[in-house]
Amino acid sequence: MSFTADELHENIPGKRSDNIFIEEVYPKVTYLLNDDKQEALLMDTLCLVKEAVNKALEGERSKGLIGGSLEAEIKLYASDELAGQLERLGDELRFVLIASAVTIVKESPVGAAVIATELEGLSLSVTKSLHKKCIRCWHHAAEVGHIEQHPELCQRCVDNVDGAGEVRQFA
Repeated sequence: MSFTADELHENIPGKRSDNIFIEEVYPKVTYLLNDDKQEALLMDTLCLVKEAVNKALEGERSKGLIGGSLEAEIKLYASDELAGQLERLGDELRFVLIASAVTIVKESPVGAAVIATELEGLSLSVTKSLHKKCIRCWHHAAEVGHIEQHPELCQRCVDNVDGAGEVRQFA
């Protein structure tokens, strides 16, 4: 694997070191290398939320509501404490949960479509996205079909293809 990673590294465009083995760790994940209790708690929480969401997505997939998880839009009904942790990730939470959209709601859930989870302070709902799928990233987004120069791409992919590229903090 290490040799494959090195071969891939040689072909990545842009400025980088000569060898993958001396490459600097991405600065935003250095908390994984230290004993920061808050960051460790966030990672543990994200793992539990992702597990709960994965169970719900699988249930909706088996019912035929969605095919893949990127067809899903997820609404997380979270306690104030949990919502505060999840909100730190902003829009990047959808990348962690592998969904086209994720919304955090700090209200009590109402309706038959709400799925209870084993995680205290979290319930959720899953709906199939009504938006078109981006042919590059496969996320469903409202702007797909509305960008004249790239009618099959979402704005994020247009920024990555023709712009300076996206900036991510976490995922």
